[in-house]
Amino acid sequence: MSQSVLIRNGLVFDGTGRYPVLTDVLCDAGVIKQIGEVGQQADVVIDAQGKWVTPGLLDIHTHYDLEVEVDPRLPESVRHGTTTVVMSNCS
Repeated sequence: MSQSVLIRNGLVFDGTGRYPVLTDVLCDAGVIKQIGEVGQQADVVIDAQGKWVTPGLLDIHTHYDLEVEVDPRLPESVRHGTTTVVMSNCS
């Protein structure tokens, strides 16, 4: 069953280089469906007031070498919300 998530009132950095804007992000089944003022409700609503929202952020300079050797599941990274890691960039 797909679940929709609405992140409201966050400072959204969209990755284009534009200045961040205070707005909403709507996701459905893990896919971003809309960035901007969302007029509809969702299964889960998160109030991001005072928080940064960075949809699709990819950090390509991570220094994960040792962490991957210790535990390849990267539990600390996952716990902090990291979803994508690029290896061998700087080590």
